[in-house]
Amino acid sequence: CRGMSLNPSFLLHPLDILGPEHAPELAFFPGMDLPAEHKRGLVREVIGMLAEQFTLVPMGTHAATALAHNRLMVLEPGAPRLVPSG
Repeated sequence: CRGMSLNPSFLLHPLDILGPEHAPELAFFPGMDLPAEHKRGLVREVIGMLAEQFTLVPMGTHAATALAHNRLMVLEPGAPRLVPSG
């Protein structure tokens, strides 16, 4: 990300922080055998690592900044690759 002057986007899903004690019926999903406390610890660690290198902001701020700096990429129909927007 730094090499391309981009900010990372870190998306969390509910199962990233829920454990089998919250939803045993979802045990078939990968990672659902790990306790929620363990998962939350990993998430805190990763967010801490990201915070050391980047300024963390909510997704709306992240998207608005990308839009304001014309850093969005658009997949044009029929185009073989992404092209800058604008």
